[in-house]
Amino acid sequence: MRLVSPRLAPLAGLLLLLAAVGVRAAEVAVDWEQCFLTGVSGGVCPPVDVAVGDTVTFNWAGFHNVVIMPSEADYGECAPGAGEVLAPEAPGGAFPYTVPEGAAGGALYFVCTVPGHCSSGQKITLNVGPGEEAAVAAPSCTTVADLLVSANLTTLATAVDAAAAASEEFAAALAPLLGEGPADPPLMVFAPTDAAFEALFAALNTTGEALLNSSLPLVTDVLKYHVSPDMLDEATLEQITTLLPGETLLADEQMVEAACSNATVSVGPVETCSGMAYVIDRVLLPSSAGCA
Repeated sequence: MRLVSPRLAPLAGLLLLLAAVGVRAAEVAVDWEQCFLTGVSGGVCPPVDVAVGDTVTFNWAGFHNVVIMPSEADYGECAPGAGEVLAPEAPGGAFPYTVPEGAAGGALYFVCTVPGHCSSGQKITLNVGPGEEAAVAAPSCTTVADLLVSANLTTLATAVDAAAAASEEFAAALAPLLGEGPADPPLMVFAPTDAAFEALFAALNTTGEALLNSSLPLVTDVLKYHVSPDMLDEATLEQITTLLPGETLLADEQMVEAACSNATVSVGPVETCSGMAYVIDRVLLPSSAGCA
């Protein structure tokens, strides 16, 4: 199961929902009456290909039921009492069945157990593919939200959440960074550890909560200063731009020089869905923060 910081859950959930736009479960109709007539005539109702989340509706006009069998063997033998009755015997009906996630990659077997019907051939197999939604729910790359959790960067997660809640502009700028797809352009993030934030709070003689309450606009600027549309060269110390207008950094993959502080890379580079990430041991402060 993929983990997302509880404080980032609203943004992460929104991004996942946006990624799933266009994915729609199919509506599949099974003429259950025709399956009965086909079986009586010596034929076989052809299998149907479905996906997880599809709704399969069994329609009939005669006297039938819908029973799901636990195995292909029970299905083949019309084993009495082996299956689960999904729709009871009725003179006409329309029974909807949603293909469950657990059936992905397998087959589902349905029969009618009204005496003589299954043995006459009223049965059908649903072949279940993996389903498009499974691909949406399990991205193959590491998200920045995943990194915040795995590296236990709880203070940074708290600050990001508070800034995103207070500023729609910041939340919009942050969305590509936290997404499960590639950002355009790719984004690089420097992620300070909890210890880095604690050292900053001690130097300012304050707490994280107090700083968020009294200086949230400044905190938002500091967070923007940690995100760049530029990528680092492994060995060359170079100037890079940031999401904070007019403020730059001097960095390579070992260290980062900011306007008012320097940091060492402790973890990274980490390739993320949106670009690249580095865990650093100090909070980077722009000139707008006021160098002490």
